[in-house]
Amino acid sequence: HGLADEDERVRGAMLDAGIALVRARGGVNAGAVTPAIDAALGADGSDDPECGDRIREGAVTMLGAAAEFLPPGDPRRAAALDALIGTLSTPAEVVQRAVCDCLGPLAKGERDRARSALPSLLERLVAGASYGDRRGAAYGIAGIVRGLGIPALKQDGIMQALQEALDAKKDPPRRQGALFAIECLATTLRRLFEPYVIHILPLLLACFSDHDTGVRDAAEVAARAIMAELSAPGVKLVMPALLRGASDPAWRTKEGAVRMLGATAYCAPRQLATALPTVVPHLCEAMADSHPRVQSAALGALREVAGVTQNREIRALAPMLLEALADPAERTAGALNSLMSTTFVTAVDAASLALVVPILRRGLRDRSADAKRAACRIAGATCALVAEAADLAPHANQLAPPLREALRDPNPAVRAAAARALATIAANQGDPLESETLGWLRAQVRSDTSPAERAGGAQGLA
Repeated sequence: HGLADEDERVRGAMLDAGIALVRARGGVNAGAVTPAIDAALGADGSDDPECGDRIREGAVTMLGAAAEFLPPGDPRRAAALDALIGTLSTPAEVVQRAVCDCLGPLAKGERDRARSALPSLLERLVAGASYGDRRGAAYGIAGIVRGLGIPALKQDGIMQALQEALDAKKDPPRRQGALFAIECLATTLRRLFEPYVIHILPLLLACFSDHDTGVRDAAEVAARAIMAELSAPGVKLVMPALLRGASDPAWRTKEGAVRMLGATAYCAPRQLATALPTVVPHLCEAMADSHPRVQSAALGALREVAGVTQNREIRALAPMLLEALADPAERTAGALNSLMSTTFVTAVDAASLALVVPILRRGLRDRSADAKRAACRIAGATCALVAEAADLAPHANQLAPPLREALRDPNPAVRAAAARALATIAANQGDPLESETLGWLRAQVRSDTSPAERAGGAQGLA
């Protein structure tokens, strides 16, 4: 009855207690535990469907814990596997997700039975009568593959079936089901799924511009799931294909690539710092595309990036920053003024830098001394609050050249601000940038070109 409680905290405590009890006594009393759980799974919840879903969610999770103690070949393991697969038809994602988590250990010990269930699950995935049927089949396939191992994706024809479903131009539910499976495989197998991503990427990009709303939504969710689990080599693997797609003459391909570039916002923090300095400039270019759908996709992708910023001050300014990225000629000055009037107190992360640095680079190239000075001061203030040197590293090489050029500016206020900003970035990055910068400054001090250059070099060294 505790699993049916309306309070989520009570249900969580009861579930933790149930799992702890199963794991503590399951090795001795597995025969007594599993029938009680099977009874809960088969209980009629017609009087209160929501209550029944909550009970089944907890019951399948405990069944997975109890299955660890059943010996290989025990007929109750096969029965438990069948019960879990049957429970996938429950139209509640929390139940389906719990079943997916339990299927792995059972499938590992009941390989033949689990493998024999895959054809029917693949059929339900692409031809299920309802959204819940297709979604449940996707979770079931992911759970079984985790138990059987990655080779099952090829040996059992799963990837081939998914590719054929994605290519079914006249059957939106079929395409949607395949995308559900890709999402569940990505979240369940995590980085083990990476080698297959590059093969499905062209078909996934095509789904972003699908005429069916359900397929487009499923493609976006699948892309986020894939990007969230990619390792650094995985990001490097998919990035060239996405960048090529963003430059494709066909606007539909370009739109899909831009939307998936926006999904890089869901990468892990370390991968995010590597990807965004490459991604954001391409998104800015896409905002100037001649096709309105591509422009809209680029704006949406930049909003995705803005949505994951950890810096409170940058998040508050995000709408104005996006306007400046969309219309740099008219909006850069306003964005610089807003940034100048902001007191930064929160650590600056990779996503915040990705939004601000393009605006700073534009300001440093401006003819106005006020714009240059503002850009230099903002660069120094934001870079001083970067907690991880790795987050700043890709941007440091973009900011250092225009800051060095600002040290040659005839205006002494611009040179002073540029000197402080350059020193902050060089100190954050250390060698080799620091040594390179010191060498360049010493050369400037000895320059016979103009007094302004020698003064800028001296200010930088100071």
